[in-house]
Amino acid sequence: MGSKEELLKLVEEQKAQILTYENKLKSVVRAYKSIETEKKALEVALTAIAPEYNKTENETSSGESSSAPPEVESTSSPKHLNQTNWNP
Repeated sequence: MGSKEELLKLVEEQKAQILTYENKLKSVVRAYKSIETEKKALEVALTAIAPEYNKTENETSSGESSSAPPEVESTSSPKHLNQTNWNP
């Protein structure tokens, strides 16, 4: 197979690689927890801002059909972007 030195070198390389993967995994877990916290905060804000949306969402999950909340316009070009005096 290989000499003792080669095997020790391989073990050290694998330890370094494991350490790298552990650090990456910790980073991913931190990011996930941060995103999960942000998602919960956004859900709370959405509930406070648009309680009608939650009612509509609950009806949809119970089998009733529903459209977008009434305060949401479904136009393809918003009025504020159609102004002719707009200069980028």
